[in-house]
Amino acid sequence: MYSFGNIETYLVKPFATLNTLISAVFFVNCATTLRT
Repeated sequence: MYSFGNIETYLVKPFATLNTLISAVFFVNCATTLRT
């Protein structure tokens, strides 16, 4: 039962990092589009 918390942490952490990375790429993409 206690291992569920560890599994959840392992799943959420990479997902949050990926989400942040996607947001950063999206922001840069928008900035580049507006600049041109």
